[in-house]
Amino acid sequence: APLNSLIAYRFDGARSLGTVLGNDWLALADPDHVPAGLYARAGLEKLGLWQDLQGRIARAANVRAALALVVRGEASVGVVYESDAKTEPRVRILDRFPASSHLPVRYMMAAIEKQPAPDVGVYMDFLTSASVRAILTKHGFLPPRDPRH
Repeated sequence: APLNSLIAYRFDGARSLGTVLGNDWLALADPDHVPAGLYARAGLEKLGLWQDLQGRIARAANVRAALALVVRGEASVGVVYESDAKTEPRVRILDRFPASSHLPVRYMMAAIEKQPAPDVGVYMDFLTSASVRAILTKHGFLPPRDPRH
């Protein structure tokens, strides 16, 4: 939500998001085509909130565009990646989807050559190092798991 907004919401079931929004808009990356929007829709469906919100979705081309709608006050709230929300000082995080409401969001990395260059192992070591894990965590990402273990 915008930093100065009075909106408060938690996914604890006490109030529906539709009730909190009233006639206002929920910004999402396009829930029919963009991964972040697909994830958001799946979570909202699982929580029983999607049906009530369908007519109030401000569809955006991507997560950053959805975030911009919130920043400009064109949508009262948005569903974006935490890592994107943390980069924008003009918004605040209201809540996070419960882990039980969606499959884990994962981005994979794999060597695709039969004999990958030695640099691939060095790069994987770098990505799973303590210093990179700390940076990723600071910015709202879960740290990567080392696939070799």
